[in-house]
Amino acid sequence: MIVGFMIMHYGSDYAGYAIKSIYDQIDHMLVAYAPVPSHGFRSGLSNPDSREACRNSIYTFGDPKNKIEWVEGAWSDEGKHRSVVWEKYPQSKLVCVIDADEVWYPEQFAAVKEFALKTPRNAFKLNLRTPWRSFNWICDDGMAPDRFYMPGQKGFLVVPREVGIFYHMGYAREAKHVEYKMSCHGHSNELRRNWFPEKFLRWEKDKTIADVHPTCVGIWNPQPFDKNLLPPILRQHPYWSKDII
Repeated sequence: MIVGFMIMHYGSDYAGYAIKSIYDQIDHMLVAYAPVPSHGFRSGLSNPDSREACRNSIYTFGDPKNKIEWVEGAWSDEGKHRSVVWEKYPQSKLVCVIDADEVWYPEQFAAVKEFALKTPRNAFKLNLRTPWRSFNWICDDGMAPDRFYMPGQKGFLVVPREVGIFYHMGYAREAKHVEYKMSCHGHSNELRRNWFPEKFLRWEKDKTIADVHPTCVGIWNPQPFDKNLLPPILRQHPYWSKDII
C-alpha cells in the first residue's frame, strides 16, 4: 500500500489543496492532528486554526474514494507525532509525507513515486520551491528534505529536480498564520532577530528587501514569478488573485 501522511496542528488554508494534489497517486491518506504543538515549542499566541477548521479543510475537495483517515493525539515531540504512520501502517510499500502547506503537480508526484519504486532506498529527499508573500514571487534554495520513505530499505537518495519537485506554500499566507507558525515551529529557537516585522511584514511595502529566510542567512532572495507555473489546483485558491496575501 502507498500511504500519504500529513501531520497537522494548523494549516487549514492549504491542507485540502495539498491532499488533492496527490490524492489520485496514493492508496490511503492519513492525517494526524495535534490540538497542541508537537515540535518542542509552545506559543503564547492563539492558534488561528480551530480543530474544526483543520478537519474540514482536509475534505475541501471531498473524499470520493474514501481514502482520508483523521486521527488525533497529544504527542510530546515531533518524532512521536510523525511515527504514527509507522504504528498504523508498518507494512506500507511507500510512505509519502506531505505537510499541510506543500502542493504538487500530480504528474511530478507520480514520476517521483515511480522513481522511488524503481530505485529502493529508505529515504528520498525532494527539492522544493517557496512562493513568498504571494503567488507572484518565489524563493529557491538547495535544501531537499526527506519526503518519501520505503520501509525495509537502506540509505537515502536525492531525487533529481527534473524528476519532480514540490511547492512549499508556508510563506504565501496571511501574516497571522505565519506569526503563529514561527512561534511554535521546530526551528523557533533559531529564528533570526526581528525577522517577522523587519523581513516578512516590511516586505509588503519594500519589495527590495532580500535575504528573507527566517533562520538561514543569504539563501532566500525573492524573485518575480509567473504564478501560472504553480500547480493548477492553486488557481482555485482564494489567494490566487492577491498581490500580497
